[in-house]
Amino acid sequence: MDDQGFSSLAFGRSHSVSCDSPIFYPPTQETPESNTQITMRRKEIFDRVYGQIIFPPVLGLFIDSPQVQRLRDLKQVGNTHYVYPSTTHTRFEHCLGVAHLGMRFFKQIFENQAENKFLMKLPDISSDEIVKDLWCVGIAGLCHDLGHGPLSHMFEKYVNEIRASKHIPLWSHEEASVLMVRTIWRNRQDELEQMKLFETDLRFVELLIHGLDPLAEWPENEVGRPPSRRFMTDIIANRRSGLDVDKLDYIQRDSLSCFGSCALSSVERIFQGAYVLEDENGQTEIIYQDKLEGTIEEVFINRARLFRLVYQHRVSQVMDQMTLDAFVAADEFFTIIHEGKEYRLSEIVDHPEAYLQTGDWILSSIRYSTKPELKPARDILNSIQYRHIYKTLGYYTTSSPSQAKAITARDLIASVESFDLKEQMEMWEDETGLCPIAMLGLTIYKASKDLGDVDPLSRIRFFNPRLEPLCPYFPTEQRVTNALDTRDQFRVVAVSRMNLNVEDSNILIDTFKNYAAKQDILRPIGRTETPVRSNKRSRENSNDDFLFPDVGFTQNSKYLTPKRHRTNSQPPVILTHLGK
Repeated sequence: MDDQGFSSLAFGRSHSVSCDSPIFYPPTQETPESNTQITMRRKEIFDRVYGQIIFPPVLGLFIDSPQVQRLRDLKQVGNTHYVYPSTTHTRFEHCLGVAHLGMRFFKQIFENQAENKFLMKLPDISSDEIVKDLWCVGIAGLCHDLGHGPLSHMFEKYVNEIRASKHIPLWSHEEASVLMVRTIWRNRQDELEQMKLFETDLRFVELLIHGLDPLAEWPENEVGRPPSRRFMTDIIANRRSGLDVDKLDYIQRDSLSCFGSCALSSVERIFQGAYVLEDENGQTEIIYQDKLEGTIEEVFINRARLFRLVYQHRVSQVMDQMTLDAFVAADEFFTIIHEGKEYRLSEIVDHPEAYLQTGDWILSSIRYSTKPELKPARDILNSIQYRHIYKTLGYYTTSSPSQAKAITARDLIASVESFDLKEQMEMWEDETGLCPIAMLGLTIYKASKDLGDVDPLSRIRFFNPRLEPLCPYFPTEQRVTNALDTRDQFRVVAVSRMNLNVEDSNILIDTFKNYAAKQDILRPIGRTETPVRSNKRSRENSNDDFLFPDVGFTQNSKYLTPKRHRTNSQPPVILTHLGK
């Protein structure tokens, strides 16, 4: 099969093009091996990361569905916008990006394979089959996050906290994503069958969403494809090494929103150096040119940086805990009505059609509700708006999973020596139904969180294209560029849900430090130990320090000339005007 045939069927052109080229689809597109014409137009979207991207008409069937459009109302990184205000991008644009990258990656692999005579030749398959595979990759990328709820991962944690208390099997957004894909497929079955997409293709899409463990058998009968397609399961959700287009997109997109620039600038270079190899077990996998070893390592380094600075930021995690507490407080009283039935938030996940109505709007609905029963939840969400967040008592960092669970909230409360404070905490808990102290367990992932302490690069094969015969290899831990720490660190943060005065706050901070020391935890940090700049002037003695922290202004100066040592105790003119 030549590249010309592949491109013309996939993108509606009569000559070879790349996946990101401006392709002009006709108003109708002929289905493979059929003269039936379906009036479907291509989708042209301008993306903040990739610029103009174009999707084939078959993906438009999925994009223009309630299940995918719902993602417009889900923030990609939850409460992180309280720390990085520009991180208000949505799951919708992330899923579009993953679909786009997935199709680009798939097509580039076939082009690379055809140009390298020393690598294995992929089995002869028809152009129509390859085009269907391309579509399946795009559909899987588009739909892989359909199951997320309000504020993404926080909602999943809330649902499972409620279910665990009721001894109900836990829920995952991946399973919800698959259910939603099936719903779209069922609703669009006639059009998809005209495009020669059938039940086996749906099962293949589901497999691409989940990924496939390297030790698992290939489900040939279920997905209707030979084992030579196994490498495709590493494109969207790579369970072999963790290097997939899902990560490549969110690392670029989230870093652009947080820091103003993409953390990765060489995604296309990674694609151009990717090939397919049959390993010693007869499984096909994606391998890379040896010159990309450092480039791919940078992917995981940047991912670890995002976890440290963004996803596991202390303040955003405290916000998540407050939102979770609000949802738990509202669980019995906030319902969503679907077809005449009322569903709690924790149970609506079991009803896919009703679950479609969920979104980040739920937080505003609780905040502006007038039900007396929702007042506790309303108060918590209002506290977030006024930045009255839970007070941090202290934290410690460890690489030991057992030490990460060494201190519980009940342990700290039991260790409080002040009888009055203990009595206040008991009364507060009786009134609110919440434990006065919460322990936030933050995991600072160093490499791929799905591989434990394994270096993800040790699961990726590289090769030197100039050597004959080919000798693929796994990088060793002693490689020169080894800058990737694979050991995860656990940061445990103790916060007080209850409002505290200065005296009580200091008592709890000392309690945390003393109890942590008894557990042989190295250097627990109390919140009052934050280093203070020695040259910083007291704000109590200056009314303008909040605006001009390093320079003073004389009141009588015509042009408000900076003066380092102001002796006039009167407020500066500029602040007097602001006050008027």
